[in-house]
Amino acid sequence: MATYQGRRGLMLYCALILLIAGFVYLARGENRMLMIVIFLMLLSTALLVGAEVLNKSSLFSTVMDRGMEDTRSKVSDCFYEDMSTRDWLIGKGLLGQYFCPGVDWDENALYRKVIETGFLQIILKGGVVSLGLLLLIMIPASILGIFFSKNLITKAFGLWIFIGLVNMYPSSVDTFTLNYLMMWIGVGICYSKEIRNLNDATIMQYLKKL
Repeated sequence: MATYQGRRGLMLYCALILLIAGFVYLARGENRMLMIVIFLMLLSTALLVGAEVLNKSSLFSTVMDRGMEDTRSKVSDCFYEDMSTRDWLIGKGLLGQYFCPGVDWDENALYRKVIETGFLQIILKGGVVSLGLLLLIMIPASILGIFFSKNLITKAFGLWIFIGLVNMYPSSVDTFTLNYLMMWIGVGICYSKEIRNLNDATIMQYLKKL
């Protein structure tokens, strides 16, 4: 659906999830050599016929039409012009808006509550202070989960936090969604030294008891 609608940010997000899931599987899964061979076969096939399919298929027409089209410069320019020094520092609050006429479907709308870049959205509401606190919490949690854990589930949560942080550039992540909730659950798990030191067998025993 993301490809059909030409949602480039969502396509990047889904591709990152698939890529990292593949790495995790190759690191811990079974039949790894078979999966590598299948992946290389699929990749070579995609390279050989992919260009022709893209040119002829209507499914990818939206992506081909948009290409590298810049759809955010105007919004970003309006955001930068409307933000004062105080706004950059502490934001405009939960109901904060910025002056950006003629962008949304309603051409009479003069102000917008949302900017489609997650980092700027956080700054709009809570300033650099809010963004800094968020990064100070989530970046160490991701590092602890990926590099300082002994079980796969904690590593997976660390990777999920990393994906969410990367996705804050093309889209707004800090919304009440299952994705964002899982990021904060992951933060709690990654900061727990007790959980990080559990092995996969112990984790499986706990899960079977649920």
